[in-house]
Amino acid sequence: MQGPSFLIACLALSSVVAARCPIPSCLEILNPVCGNNNQTYSNLCLLNQAACDDSTLRLNSYGACETSKCVLGCFEILDSVCGSNGVTYDNQCFLEHAACLDNSIEQVDCDTY
Repeated sequence: MQGPSFLIACLALSSVVAARCPIPSCLEILNPVCGNNNQTYSNLCLLNQAACDDSTLRLNSYGACETSKCVLGCFEILDSVCGSNGVTYDNQCFLEHAACLDNSIEQVDCDTY
């Protein structure tokens, strides 16, 4: 018998494989994971969203990929800013983190969306 931690790990990994697409939206929770493409995602939900477009994408490890250059910590201060991806971020730090992970994201006027 493998034990509870094994079961939790299997469930977490299977959620990447069995994600139902499309995934409508993800919470702005910073809990980085590393994909097998060596890309750091802000959380498992965002990795699952990306896996909808790339069936080979899987969870490699919890935490940022070792080669990632993105800053991983932001204070929970509410000073909302908007991204070109239609997401409203809690503050500039969260937007910059998202833009580091996906260089197509830019800050836009919140009235744009």
